[in-house]
Amino acid sequence: GRDIEIVSCDNIPALDALDPRPTTIDVRADEIGRRAVEQLVWHINDRNAPLNVMTLVEPRLVLGDETNPIQGLA
Repeated sequence: GRDIEIVSCDNIPALDALDPRPTTIDVRADEIGRRAVEQLVWHINDRNAPLNVMTLVEPRLVLGDETNPIQGLA
């Protein structure tokens, strides 16, 4: 844990089993899925609506159990 730091991508429950739990970039897949379904329902209800609607979901940084978090991320 002194020479390297591990950063995971996506905040999955399996990471809780790691010791120390790594810092994670949570892409928020559940939120992306929810918004995709909302867009689909919106388009089904209004078939003339444009298809080029963009929805952004900002990722979150979830700090792990490291005693020395990666410089610049914390």
